[in-house]
Amino acid sequence: MKRLLYIVNGLGMGNSTRCHSVIQHHNPGMYEIDVLTSGNGLKYFQNVDQIREIDEFENLFYAKDSKGNLTVFGSILGLPVMVMRYARNVFKLRGKLRAGNYSAIIIDSDYSTFFVKRLAGVPIIALNNADIVVEECKKRRPLPPSIKMQYWVERLDRLFHRIIPHHVVSPTLTPGQGSGNLVHVPPMVRSQLRPQHKPGEVRHILLMLSGSDFGTNTDFLDDIVLPEGVVLDVVGREGMSDERIVFHGKVFDNTELLNRADVMVINAGFSAVSEAAFLGCPVVVIPVANHAEQYINAQLISELGLGVVADSGTVLARLSHVIDHHADFLARHQEYNCLAGGAKSAATAIENWAAGADHQGTEGHMRHPMPEK
Repeated sequence: MKRLLYIVNGLGMGNSTRCHSVIQHHNPGMYEIDVLTSGNGLKYFQNVDQIREIDEFENLFYAKDSKGNLTVFGSILGLPVMVMRYARNVFKLRGKLRAGNYSAIIIDSDYSTFFVKRLAGVPIIALNNADIVVEECKKRRPLPPSIKMQYWVERLDRLFHRIIPHHVVSPTLTPGQGSGNLVHVPPMVRSQLRPQHKPGEVRHILLMLSGSDFGTNTDFLDDIVLPEGVVLDVVGREGMSDERIVFHGKVFDNTELLNRADVMVINAGFSAVSEAAFLGCPVVVIPVANHAEQYINAQLISELGLGVVADSGTVLARLSHVIDHHADFLARHQEYNCLAGGAKSAATAIENWAAGADHQGTEGHMRHPMPEK
């Protein structure tokens, strides 16, 4: 039986759900899966049956400013702490590789393989779409000043993935052609999600904001007025529930809530927008401030007609707009028709690379038509 090692940044939960979607397509009779992760990932993967062993990494973090927003400058000041954590992670990974006898290493937003590539001796495969973020940012110049510093972080991320991994699987909402060590695939979503032909009437709204340290403030809930018969499920926040608003706190298996949602209010992490697109669910997207990837994801959702962009000050008005025009957004989703076969494509590619097979025939291109603008 072959063994695969997934190294997953667990700061939020999007990296964990993305890796989970790929792991679900590995045959448990042929592959054993070990996971190195941190933060939310530790609890998330405890509920994944295919996992043989979970080990803890230390979190590498972005700093927050006085308003709770991401700050690249503050993160630079925190480099001494991050360097020490990074060194301990590298040391732990070296021990894991010596004992693990792995056929491949799969990384998602983790960079500890930088110093162990030669030691690994097996394919290092990244799940990462920094190439998409950088190219989309180039199309939208001049960029908003708030994301310019984090845009350069994305450029460094892309450079890392050109040099260190042997292969990169990059999920994208729009058609793309890979080059070099990179292949594009459709969005990666978990197999528990079930797209449904939703009626035009809105009954369930899902408010699901980031589980990381940069989640959006939800003070706007104090002023929310729901249409008659509508229930609002709030994930990732605590509060007093009643018959109309239900607070679920932190939920590690949110698939049931996702499947029944008619409208979602989410941050703009790629996993969240991918799963909403796959489900055909109109969204109100609140990108995390100062974050280049979330800015791009939100812009793409708006340009594709799959939802609208908001901030904490406009979210209620934008939510009312989506509810009032729900049928129009559903029609746009049907036209877009996100098939989201990226997880299976990624798993197949990983297995082929792990086996040393020729991967040129691996399915990796978009299979859904794009709506006209």
